[in-house]
Amino acid sequence: ADGTVSVVDVARLAKVRDVAVGSRPTSIAWSIAARAAYSVQTGSGTIAAVRADAAEPAARIQADPGLGRVRFAPGGRLGFVVHTEKKLVHIVDAASNRIVQTADVEAEPDLVTFSDELAYVRHRGSETVLMIPLDVVGQEGRPVPIVDFPGGQNPPGKTPMPSVADGIVQAPGAAAVLVANPMDKVIYFYKEGMAAPMGHFRNYGRIPRAVMVLDRSLRETAPGSYETTVQLGEAGDYEVALLLDTPRLTHCFPVTIAADPALAARREKSALGVEILDQPSTVTAGEELAVRFRLTDSAKGSARTGLRDVRVLTFLSPGIWQQRHWASDQGEGIYEIRFQPPEPGLYFVFLEVASAGMTFQKSPFLVLQATAGGEPKS
Repeated sequence: ADGTVSVVDVARLAKVRDVAVGSRPTSIAWSIAARAAYSVQTGSGTIAAVRADAAEPAARIQADPGLGRVRFAPGGRLGFVVHTEKKLVHIVDAASNRIVQTADVEAEPDLVTFSDELAYVRHRGSETVLMIPLDVVGQEGRPVPIVDFPGGQNPPGKTPMPSVADGIVQAPGAAAVLVANPMDKVIYFYKEGMAAPMGHFRNYGRIPRAVMVLDRSLRETAPGSYETTVQLGEAGDYEVALLLDTPRLTHCFPVTIAADPALAARREKSALGVEILDQPSTVTAGEELAVRFRLTDSAKGSARTGLRDVRVLTFLSPGIWQQRHWASDQGEGIYEIRFQPPEPGLYFVFLEVASAGMTFQKSPFLVLQATAGGEPKS
């Protein structure tokens, strides 16, 4: 609110200084090439380049009021700034600190993200996602080439719950992106060069506000050597399956994971007993019901109270609807959730307590048969 950007020394976890950039900075992005943070001031339409070692901005770039978010392409030289009201995307060259190109885009652009070769422009007022080739932009005065594809049936930037996280991200190991579409309630998979998305991932009826990729692909770390990092599961004998597309190769390697004695002892000490309390097996769809259960110490039999990570998973078989709930502590080891079965069917209820080593897969479970209103209960 005071028109400053704070520089923080992360080694000391201390603020170094406040740099005055203008009225109400609303977006900021780091340029690795310029070694500066570029701050956008929406009200004044300015972009300020802030360096860690300077008390004043290294440069100020003037545009029209109404600027939105700023992002830098891979390499950190070209910054993309959206102007939602005027349907523009400005391209800033961090080497000269000037706006070198401006692209006319669809209605209400709100976000620019990147793959290795393309900039993707998302909109609130259009279902079209625009793509700008990165290898032909950055030359002052030249028109900006644009291609497009439909990002769903509704605008992917239109949502009742906006998020500053990315709604379009590159898929691992491929020239492709994942597009979160809140109104369609799905995540689309688009492969570069195609006219439309190749498919989509369902989101169980929820609104996907953003998307993030966890990349566990094998990477070549030395000639002929490939590595990845995984978290080992429970002790036991496993098979590691390897698949190569070209040349076509499949092979399974036996792997034995040994038990961790210290971890096993802690789990045994914190093991839980679970008792489901007074729950009928048949309920009515659309009506709220309470599910209550008691947690006890398996070794001592005493009530386990004060647990803050008791989570309950409810899902409609065969997995077409699900919800996760944090249980409330009712005292004396009793925990409770409330939920409404949305439609008739068979529901499963599982329990998770991470601090006690209990996972959904290994917890006792409850089965509920939800009937339509007015149907006799059996």
